[in-house]
Amino acid sequence: MYVQVISLIERLHCNYHGFITQELDRIGAADIHSIQAAILLQIGDTKRSLNEIRNSTNYLGSNLSQIIKSLVSNGYLLHERPHYDHRIVNVWLSDKGRQLYDHLTNMHHRYIKLFPEHESISEIEGTICTLRQLEQFCIDLELSG
Repeated sequence: MYVQVISLIERLHCNYHGFITQELDRIGAADIHSIQAAILLQIGDTKRSLNEIRNSTNYLGSNLSQIIKSLVSNGYLLHERPHYDHRIVNVWLSDKGRQLYDHLTNMHHRYIKLFPEHESISEIEGTICTLRQLEQFCIDLELSG
């Protein structure tokens, strides 16, 4: 059953990126792909360090640095290094990034309206709780090995 859950999560993740790709195509945003757009959604209204983004997403390693570099060069993000530690890079949404973020947030609201009404909030909260338990289980396994 564990493998089924993981497989379903993977398929949902792929479907989610497919929705984002369709929306980017619909609005003519050819200079960004779904992974970059998902990272913009993770950054949101805050100034975040690359380590915070790395820890809150599944885009690991140097690939994340390249993704962020591309988002900066395409005008979706602004960045700075704090004066107290030049190893840290903080990023936040530019005006262009904010516009896309708002558009994608509206897309989510449209999709939420399509969600079956018979699904109760407590069922969704239960699903979130179960997924967090699975995540913690994986973290515990990694730490023990």
